[in-house]
Amino acid sequence: MCFSCFPSYKGRGSNVRFILPTLLEKLHINTFFIPANKFSENTGTNKSVAVLSQSGALGLTEIHNLRHAIFPKVIVSYGNQLDVDPSDLIDYLGQDTDIDVIGCYIEGFKQGAGAKFFRSGCRCPKPVIVYKAGRTRAGQMATESHTASIAGEYVVAKAAMKQAGLVVADTMIDHTEFIKTFALLNDYSVTGKRVAIIANAGYEKTYGADNLRGLEVAEFEQKTRVQLQGILPGFVTVEPLLDLPPMADDAMYEQCIDIILADKNVDALMVSIVPHSAVIHTTDNEITENARNVAARIVDLVRKHQKPVVVSVCVSAGADAVYNKISQILDQGGVPTFLTANRAMLCLNEFVRYHMIRQNGDLKEWLKEM
Repeated sequence: MCFSCFPSYKGRGSNVRFILPTLLEKLHINTFFIPANKFSENTGTNKSVAVLSQSGALGLTEIHNLRHAIFPKVIVSYGNQLDVDPSDLIDYLGQDTDIDVIGCYIEGFKQGAGAKFFRSGCRCPKPVIVYKAGRTRAGQMATESHTASIAGEYVVAKAAMKQAGLVVADTMIDHTEFIKTFALLNDYSVTGKRVAIIANAGYEKTYGADNLRGLEVAEFEQKTRVQLQGILPGFVTVEPLLDLPPMADDAMYEQCIDIILADKNVDALMVSIVPHSAVIHTTDNEITENARNVAARIVDLVRKHQKPVVVSVCVSAGADAVYNKISQILDQGGVPTFLTANRAMLCLNEFVRYHMIRQNGDLKEWLKEM
């Protein structure tokens, strides 16, 4: 399966098809070859992403899973790399001012193309998030039968990609969620690795703290402590790992987040919401009936303070869930949202670490977690 949509790039052959977005919009052409009732394009979301996939089905699945946060400007399935490979695409898209993040799924390279990809990665001025398949002998056999690619030795490929400054995803879930995180937080400066946590459940606070990885717990300014003490019950311990009481409503969440993000010692924030609390507006009906719900307040505060913020909403979305809209509002508002504190902290750490390493110019730092 080989298809693509939206780039204006003129490739050298017929292996990859490119269609201009204006033409698609005018003619209402669906180049995915998927029935409209099984795949809809949410074109009102973030468009600063390019998804390059050697598997067309993988690209389609990722787009669907990201639909409330992102609809990529460019989606390319490059298949058997007959005349266009990921290096060509990264070189071109790296110069596109409308693209902030490039996601790439690679099964294997043509002979000699691995070194070419390494050089393209070194040159690219924006985050390239890669999942490399074919890590085991069975996986190599699968990639060879799919696109006739050379999977190669994964450990060597991973080390080379990290040395080139690429973001290497260990799982496909990482790949999808890294793309979302890097795209939605792209406009926010990374000033350090000091993070605070706000949660309305002790287990989520602990789960987040246990998975800080390279991040550090912030130390509040005295002014921040005094302000928080003024709005929180006396039995709540005011600390950077803040456990909100059961009576914490939308307004208390908003006040605490506002105060903490204003603290110059806080570089980033993770917010956890266990939505079953009786006093916060979290169900789909409550979200619809209350415009100033907790999700809308968080979106406004993140835009106000311009600091990286991730949110954990501890429920599974789905057709029978009552908590679909809260995560959708956050993602659509540019605040990456996850199902657990662990996922939120993993993605926040990767985002912060990447940008700090890029700022310091020490790409060897990437190799420390091989």
